[in-house]
Amino acid sequence: MNTDQLLEHHAKLTRAAAALMRRKNSDYAGKDGTRPFRNFELCEAMNLCRTEVGMAVRLSDKIQRLAGALSSDGTFQVSDETFDDTVLDAINYLILISAHRKQQGKP
Repeated sequence: MNTDQLLEHHAKLTRAAAALMRRKNSDYAGKDGTRPFRNFELCEAMNLCRTEVGMAVRLSDKIQRLAGALSSDGTFQVSDETFDDTVLDAINYLILISAHRKQQGKP
């Protein structure tokens, strides 16, 4: 893979990640879509952890899945999520963490 191919792969993944986030936000961000962090804020409302920590925990779940697949034959035991699905979820969790911090006025 050369640099141009790498950047095209990057563009393809980020487009797919954005489309996935749009679809998932319709399920998680409230009916009007104005609270994109709503499902993550629940952990803070329940005094379990800060919202960003809850997001990081979900990201760690995805990293764990990726690590497991990479250390085996690249497949998952649960067949409803592919390797690429997990990559897209990880991308989106990182973006959500960054966006939430920005909303909070944090660098």
